[in-house]
Amino acid sequence: MKRYFLFVFTIAVLQLLTACKKDDATTNDNKPVDQTNILGGDPNVDFAQPGMTYFTSVVSVDGKNVDLFDTVKITKNENGIVTVKAKIMIPSSSTGLKKLADMIPSTMKDSKGNIELEFKVKVTTEGMQDYFNRDGAPHTTVKYASNVGDQYKLTKSDGKTITRTVTAKSTNDDFAYGLWMIKTIDVEQDLRVPGLKKVAMKFNHRFGFVYIAFYLEDGTVTSCLVGNK
Repeated sequence: MKRYFLFVFTIAVLQLLTACKKDDATTNDNKPVDQTNILGGDPNVDFAQPGMTYFTSVVSVDGKNVDLFDTVKITKNENGIVTVKAKIMIPSSSTGLKKLADMIPSTMKDSKGNIELEFKVKVTTEGMQDYFNRDGAPHTTVKYASNVGDQYKLTKSDGKTITRTVTAKSTNDDFAYGLWMIKTIDVEQDLRVPGLKKVAMKFNHRFGFVYIAFYLEDGTVTSCLVGNK
């Protein structure tokens, strides 16, 4: 039986990290930390254990399925801080995927233009965070207890703010996910990447990421699900 966990192009815009939950948390320079970016919870999450390998189950570009050859493997989990190795081969036959891959920095690619990298993430039972910003600061991706309209904001050292907004939260099992119907919480982020309009994500407290869609400025929409072996 397959269990699905969203990943693939998320590595270009997201990495997951958590911090200890404290009422009076401060940064190293004693400035208050935005409480939306303080994340607690149990780091012992079953879908983030060493040896787990993920693969693409469904990748769709403007409604057409595309084959993607990829390997995403968890190599370590140290109290919830997870080391991930990823390699994704971009098929030349898909112009939609190539457009998206062209937006990913060359430091994340091999000599042939395929995505290849290793990075650390963290996931807890309370939610997810990433630190994939210029300052390496923790930024919440989702908190499962959040409600529609909640925002996770991060102001970087250059003064620019990244905002993620909860746009929907289902109360019924209404999202088809492999053999299940599950509840989801939807988060959107506008991206300051030329050619890319926004990214929309769905999460579930049992499975983590379950869906992601990238909206390009030319109207192309690329979405995907990923399963683990």
